[in-house]
Amino acid sequence: NLKKAKIDDIVRHSLSIFEDEYKQKRIEVRLDRVIDHFVMVDESQIEQVIINLIKNAIEAVETANSKRIDVKLSLSRYYVHIDISDYGPGVDKDARKMLFVPFFTTKREGSGIGLALSRQIMLSHGGSLEYIDKEEKTTFRCSIKRALAF
Repeated sequence: NLKKAKIDDIVRHSLSIFEDEYKQKRIEVRLDRVIDHFVMVDESQIEQVIINLIKNAIEAVETANSKRIDVKLSLSRYYVHIDISDYGPGVDKDARKMLFVPFFTTKREGSGIGLALSRQIMLSHGGSLEYIDKEEKTTFRCSIKRALAF
């Protein structure tokens, strides 16, 4: 169900769902560079992806020294990028290869379907979901095709 939507509105709404949890767990959330750009998406599906990534980031920083999540929006020639980063313990090297495999999980609770489904949603929108390896933080990047003209 594709329709024209503002990407920053989708991101802001997804972040707002967890406001009480951020306060309760004393997690700092930073939204960098709000962009006023439209995309053609199924808004509820893209929100589902962002919510899943934020939930994972919250779980990652719960016991970390730096309880911070960064969300950054950026544009490239053909895509809008949403980077969701946390400063938790990171992803084990062996687990990185399996991140998007259905039913693979490193958590005690959970089905291991979240990242696999999120990637499938992004692919169905002509975009991508990727893990970006950086030493100091864990970053997942959602890329959605830019709506170049309406």
